[in-house]
Amino acid sequence: MRLIFAMTSKHMRTYTGPGLFKQLLALCLLIAVSATYVAAEADTAALSEKMSPNSAKDRHSSINIDAWSKLENQNFTAELPLNYITLTRTNLPVFTLLSELTVSLNFSAETSYIKQLSKQPTVPALEAFWRDRDHSLEAIKRGADAPRLFLSRLPSDLPEIRDVQRRKQAFISSMLPHVLAANEEILRDRSRILKLRLDLSKVTKISESDLKWLAKIFDDYELTSMDFDQLLKRVDVIPPALAIAQAAKESGWGVSRFAQKGNAIYGQWTWNPKDKGMVPLERPEGKKYRVRAFNNVLDASRSYAKNLNTSHAYEGFRNIRFSLRKSGKPISGYKLAETLTNYSTSREIYVSAVQEIIIRNQLKFLNSARLTDTKQYIPRQGLQKTELNLESLLSIKG
Repeated sequence: MRLIFAMTSKHMRTYTGPGLFKQLLALCLLIAVSATYVAAEADTAALSEKMSPNSAKDRHSSINIDAWSKLENQNFTAELPLNYITLTRTNLPVFTLLSELTVSLNFSAETSYIKQLSKQPTVPALEAFWRDRDHSLEAIKRGADAPRLFLSRLPSDLPEIRDVQRRKQAFISSMLPHVLAANEEILRDRSRILKLRLDLSKVTKISESDLKWLAKIFDDYELTSMDFDQLLKRVDVIPPALAIAQAAKESGWGVSRFAQKGNAIYGQWTWNPKDKGMVPLERPEGKKYRVRAFNNVLDASRSYAKNLNTSHAYEGFRNIRFSLRKSGKPISGYKLAETLTNYSTSREIYVSAVQEIIIRNQLKFLNSARLTDTKQYIPRQGLQKTELNLESLLSIKG
């Protein structure tokens, strides 16, 4: 497809003027995109016939943890989440195709802006981004999606924001996409585990690649026996309300030296010399621990989730979460916080502080949040998600 398009573009450039070339180029793109979209819709429709009727009602590429709890307790548990999360991405061929042609059609301005924003975020710039694209916390509370905007670091001007409420809102909005993305990755793995467990229970032959993947998952989650119940206790989400409350507590709402300089947002300690880390200024003499640092905010969120999901110190956390899951109850961050006395030397005082952050800042609604169904944004002048407007496309300048 890319080669044919390139050859066609070359000949068009030879025999037509610049203005006509742009229009013909856009027309070719429209035809290609439309064909791809129809094909993808057909594939998705065919696949959905294999799914439970209930699962085809809501095709969204991301799923919140409350919805997952309800789905996982139905009879089609092992098959539904895999289709529900991954196969629906075929509904978005427009972005997939356009992402290869952004330079030719001058769509690079918006993507460049987002990349720049992710590298050097400031509170005013982020606030404008959230407001203009309906991604504010108020909008998310009403049901809007959180953006797939992943930051290399927290805004450096967070400590300068004197309005406490504004600083908190900026911190929550900055952190939420990373927490949701980490959970999305976990749920994708969990759905595959459930499907493979079902296949094995039916003595269904599974591929060598699936077996290797399964062995790696058991190893990654530090299990030595092939016990699926123990694995599923570990491969599960962290309630966003709890994650952000702990991040706020550990980082002083994003203004601590550790958070600002090393993305050490969750206060994880490390004794491994291979890990990136920062030495606390008041570390007692003779102690070797450091506060673990990360290259970006998403890696910090992934590591935090992996810590709660694997460390012996948080076995109680995993047991309670597993019980809530089995009984079909919501996975409550407030309740799970009770099990985190080992997260801090303050123990019960720490737990109370985290719970107070959840309540005082009304974070419970974050558990119902989910990410947008595209991985990047496309200029609204020409395209809006999967909508293609030929008139707008032809009017793009440059």
